[in-house]
Amino acid sequence: MFAIQSASVQLKEASFELQRKRELRVSNTTPAKYGSLDSKALDSSVKRNSALIKKLRQLSDESKESLLSDIQKTNQSKYVSEAVAAITDASLKSKDINAAVQICCALHQRYPDFHTELVAALARTCTPKAEDEKASALKRRSAFKLLTELLVVGVYQEPAVLVNAVKTLASVDFVRDKDAAQAALSLLASFAKGGRQDMLGLASPMVSALSVEDSAEGADDSAAVSEARKAFAAAKQTYMEEAQLRFRMPDAQQQELHQVILTAFQAACKQLEQDHAGLIEVDKENARVLNNRQAPDIVYNIKICELAHGIISQPSVNALLVVTGDGDHLC
Repeated sequence: MFAIQSASVQLKEASFELQRKRELRVSNTTPAKYGSLDSKALDSSVKRNSALIKKLRQLSDESKESLLSDIQKTNQSKYVSEAVAAITDASLKSKDINAAVQICCALHQRYPDFHTELVAALARTCTPKAEDEKASALKRRSAFKLLTELLVVGVYQEPAVLVNAVKTLASVDFVRDKDAAQAALSLLASFAKGGRQDMLGLASPMVSALSVEDSAEGADDSAAVSEARKAFAAAKQTYMEEAQLRFRMPDAQQQELHQVILTAFQAACKQLEQDHAGLIEVDKENARVLNNRQAPDIVYNIKICELAHGIISQPSVNALLVVTGDGDHLC
């Protein structure tokens, strides 16, 4: 019974999240989204806007409600670029992404040019090769996640923007810039894991929860188990209905992303094999030196060892292996 109850909770949480994103998508794509702004009734002073821009730079889950309230009271029509720069500059953590999405939705629904500037700025930030952005790894990760989520909720509707960002990340060369390649690989792994269904068209991560009733004990017909089964059936039905309405990347872009992720994974594996071969050669040389009874301070290629260890220990390699290998087999 515990398995059924746990699955019900998972399905309810997933349904709530799908519903939240669907409602945001409807609000962001309605044709009348810009018509309700009465700019004359709002505060457009420099002082008010400066204060709001400062708060946007410190955007977090805790400041979300306060920011949404301030946005409703302020006319930022002359400060859209500043708002975009502040959001792009914010040091967002994973728990702050949903708050940032809601803030961006609120601004998008008021100012028609907001999403164009924001999407361009995020795309520049999340690609390590961009010359005009020297963002930290944390900022690149949050920018990439935010760019993905804004497509899902309809703030922008051009999948090519996200596809191009993924292609840019995947094009970094391990030979020429190993650090950038490892950073890009980590971002791609997070993208593949979080967007496996919507972006790549793979099986839903809720498969185990949806099928839990089939593996549950059938001999127990107690009232408690019966109620748990009814609750599970209701949660499952709600989830299936919401899943039918969820955002899905168009098939052509799904296949394109699918291939880009696979190619990046294969490139990482090839580099790992090359570094491993280099380590074997170093070990052979060390064994030869020892056998010749040379001094104990053996010349050891530390650089190769550190590089190989860094790649092997990257969570992104394991994450991509799950998606491309043991999961639904991208090959």
